[in-house]
Amino acid sequence: RGIADPWKYGATSMMEKEEFEFIRENDELPTWDGYDAAIVGLGYRCGMGDVVIYDRDKMLEIAIGMGMTFSEADEWISYNIEGAYIGEKTPIIMNKL
Repeated sequence: RGIADPWKYGATSMMEKEEFEFIRENDELPTWDGYDAAIVGLGYRCGMGDVVIYDRDKMLEIAIGMGMTFSEADEWISYNIEGAYIGEKTPIIMNKL
């Protein structure tokens, strides 16, 4: 699922390779297809399951690389990803400060 080798596509070094492999191999952690290179880690919440965390800026770069304009990518991510709820383990989209 997603991009086969996120390091080839500029994935962040904030996350260890073992943690990324855990995410990819864990069917209980939903991910957004095609955006593996935007994964920055896991979120932990008291009393709830872990969730995958994505960097929104990196997601925009990926969508633009797929041929969208910035406006199209921003709207697509806002509506189709940020607007989607797929259960308690819906991934988090992080905006850098």
